[in-house]
Amino acid sequence: MSKRSRKIRGSLKRRHSNRIVKSGIKSTVSELKKAVVGKEAVPAGEILTKACRQIDRAVSKGVIHSNTAARKKSRLAREVNSLSLAESDNQ
Repeated sequence: MSKRSRKIRGSLKRRHSNRIVKSGIKSTVSELKKAVVGKEAVPAGEILTKACRQIDRAVSKGVIHSNTAARKKSRLAREVNSLSLAESDNQ
């Protein structure tokens, strides 16, 4: 078996597992955005924790870069915080 075919097989395996991880992050982020649009502060906070955990796990596996993860987490946290700030202004 040639080195090229082994490299191709390994890259396909990595691509498959990376796509699973990225897909999980995307679905959690979309779930979080639905909670923010629905103005549900408590579920949004819990989903944010779940999303941050998934993003950190993706960084540790080498699926995404650490700066990309920091940017994603910052933007998500800003959305959830704006939701809680808007809720406190209404009270």
